[in-house]
Amino acid sequence: DPLNDVDVTVILPEATGEEELRAWGHGGDENSTVTLEDNQKVLLYVPQNPANQFVEAHVIFPTSITADNPNVVNEDKFDEILAQEAALAEEEQRNAWLYGILSAVLAVVAPVLPILVFLWVRKARRKEIPQEIHLPDHIYELPEDMTPAVMNGAVFSGNVQAADISATILDLVRKGYLTILPVQIPQKGIFGREKAPEDSFRLTQIKDTKNAPLLSHEKLLLDWFISDVGDGESVTLDDIENIADNSTEAKRFNENRVKWQERVMDVATPKRQNYRSKDNKKAVAFAVLAFVANIFLLFAVVFFGIMSGNFTAWAIVLAVLGAAFSFIQLMAVAVKPIMTAEGERTKQEWAGFRNMLKDVGDFPMRDVGSIALWDHFLVYAVSLGVADKVMKQMQVEFPVNEIQASAFGSYYYMNNAIFLSSLNNSINTGVTKSMPTSSNSSGFGGGFGGGSSGGSGGGSGGGAF
Repeated sequence: DPLNDVDVTVILPEATGEEELRAWGHGGDENSTVTLEDNQKVLLYVPQNPANQFVEAHVIFPTSITADNPNVVNEDKFDEILAQEAALAEEEQRNAWLYGILSAVLAVVAPVLPILVFLWVRKARRKEIPQEIHLPDHIYELPEDMTPAVMNGAVFSGNVQAADISATILDLVRKGYLTILPVQIPQKGIFGREKAPEDSFRLTQIKDTKNAPLLSHEKLLLDWFISDVGDGESVTLDDIENIADNSTEAKRFNENRVKWQERVMDVATPKRQNYRSKDNKKAVAFAVLAFVANIFLLFAVVFFGIMSGNFTAWAIVLAVLGAAFSFIQLMAVAVKPIMTAEGERTKQEWAGFRNMLKDVGDFPMRDVGSIALWDHFLVYAVSLGVADKVMKQMQVEFPVNEIQASAFGSYYYMNNAIFLSSLNNSINTGVTKSMPTSSNSSGFGGGFGGGSSGGSGGGSGGGAF
């Protein structure tokens, strides 16, 4: 068991002459002490003694002190014993020096690792893009005709969000496969009493997808919501929101969500790989290795610092800085991967497109395109998180008759902004609920040694550890 505040007292039968009593301690910890009192007592103090760690006292005195002890060899051992303890002390000092040097070297190495990773990453970036690409802050054309979910998975997040489901539904409305109609859902109160109906929306499939030029995830989404959640022809937002009320349906809903995400990423992943340098995986691996190495270096610097008996704050500071720099480097590579020229251009184009949608009130929308074009832009605005602003500005700048003739206007959408909020809330609620729940006295004093006779000890004074 570990022990704290251990006091050991060795008392001789009688006092010795001056400097005839010598004592050394071994084991214990670096703060342990040995003191002598009245040339007769040896006092050992050990503040902390770990489990399975010995504490040993080597005490020498003239044989005349124990005259009745028959176990006597007529040999002068005084000088030999002093030499042995001196050798132990020298070895302890040498080991402490080596531990101190090792702690200092490891501390210096710690911040060097993330610097090396940084230099390698910078060289890899310059190899991919020798000349920096600077595109306008606002892009007024659709950078690439890909579905909003694929866009988000390929260019931005690397995974698919609930908003991408809403955007895909809206895109299918724009393409003419779904319609949106306001409905009132009957409500029942307690004891079966009827309550006032609640406003909702119904999505109805109006076009067969058998030979339709749709991607796999678009067809799956129609089958998921219309056939599985709905009645085969339509589905209300209430149906989606309340899917988790039935555990079997909730499980199937979540399975469809996972399958849909996989279908999206089947298309997005090849694009994403083209956008990222082949060196990007190496950069992530180097950053991870540097971070892990720096965590071990931090512990090693502390350990060897303690073993040296000369705990230096600057070494700890360097080791902590190395670990911190490595973590920052890892986050930087994750947030800003090494892109190919195509990938960097694509990302800037979509970022500029999002900036344009976000600042939609700062320029005439009609100068960019017709309402049909803005219908198309709107579905991307949903995935990019700026749909509310785009939709409101469309209602301000386009006359009612154009809105009524648009892909969404004739189905109440453009004049009823609550639909988008209701759709997002229903999708979020359905997805969230359906997901499974799972993250001192007189005498000669000295230092305290770690070893036994073959280990380390104090000096050749009267008492030492």
